[in-house]
Amino acid sequence: IGATPVPDPGRVEIRTFLDTSWLWTFSDPSFLLWNRLLSALMGTATAGLTFLLARRIAGTCAGLLSAALLAGLGYHVVQSALVLPNVTVGCFAVLVAWLSVRYLEDGDAGPFVLAVSVCGLAASAKYNATVFIVVPLAALILRSKDDGPRRRAGLWGALVVLPPIVFLAGTPYALAEWDLFTRDVSGQAREYFLSGHGEATIESGMGHFWQQTETLAANLGPSV
Repeated sequence: IGATPVPDPGRVEIRTFLDTSWLWTFSDPSFLLWNRLLSALMGTATAGLTFLLARRIAGTCAGLLSAALLAGLGYHVVQSALVLPNVTVGCFAVLVAWLSVRYLEDGDAGPFVLAVSVCGLAASAKYNATVFIVVPLAALILRSKDDGPRRRAGLWGALVVLPPIVFLAGTPYALAEWDLFTRDVSGQAREYFLSGHGEATIESGMGHFWQQTETLAANLGPSV
């Protein structure tokens, strides 16, 4: 009675958002390690896919140079060490572009089907990645004259059907909690398009364009 309890050395203290001010709580600290490892792997994969994409377009030398530039890009290196969706979505973006270029040049349906499927996966990781669908769409339009009517119909069907299916497979709670999902998404849309996004709010038009250009220039360069 009255003795001070001895802490268990094998027990890891779980800190909630009340302690850290973060908006989420990790059920186990090991998730931090595994998620950061996943980000690092996706960042590395992006460099490899960049090589494949650039080589496909402009040859091996262009592929090696592009991959080297990305691997040494400070912003990419930093983001690859964080538990955020940015690098994962970037990896999916390059993958969609590479698969779309393969379809555009070779006409094989397989890469196109994979490209539109990855678009759904990218949207599951970050909603605004939905815009990636314009890449396989452009490839499909450019090859439309070379594909037969039945083949075109099948590819258009894949473009429309597959991304939502893959998105829901990656984000099943969007379907399970449909009302909550649609309410939150519409709230985010209102925030970005109407009410603004706090200190990150930017006026639309050329002001936004120049801000994006300055941000790109500031982050373009080797990590030192």
